[in-house]
Amino acid sequence: KTQAAAGRMGGLSTSKPKASASRRNGNKGGRPRKTRTLIIGNHTIHIGNLLKVLPDLPDNHFDGLLSDPPYELGFMGKTWDSSGIAFKVRVWREVYRVMKPGAYLLVFGGSRTFYRLADSLERAGFELRDVIMWLYGQGFPKGKANLKPAYEPVILCRKPGVKVMPLNIDGNRI
Repeated sequence: KTQAAAGRMGGLSTSKPKASASRRNGNKGGRPRKTRTLIIGNHTIHIGNLLKVLPDLPDNHFDGLLSDPPYELGFMGKTWDSSGIAFKVRVWREVYRVMKPGAYLLVFGGSRTFYRLADSLERAGFELRDVIMWLYGQGFPKGKANLKPAYEPVILCRKPGVKVMPLNIDGNRI
């Protein structure tokens, strides 16, 4: 099984990696990439920047993927949260490429920006299936004129395909 942890974006696959060992470790000649491969039992974890890890993985690799990209809110003036990466269709097309047909993708988004994220996912080819909510009560307002955040939307989408991967909702209840 393979799990990719690329920044804060990751996925889980029940298939074995098909890329060569040198490609999996980021060695394409020239300067080595800042990625690592960690094997725990029959699981492989790829650690590194999403845009550097995914190109080395084969097409139709992941059975499902969970992603928590930056919310693009410019949180406290931090540059990592205003990169625009979450809204780049080319990023989601690369995610689309490495997912198996019928596989599901869950993507966390900001309450004020998830509509742009959903649009990018749809333009990349994903079918938007639903939106679920992660509810919490410990958020803090980002300013005196803002509400206290209490939820984050999670977009559920699927790569089209004849075979639909099961969600196994009963087996994953909390």
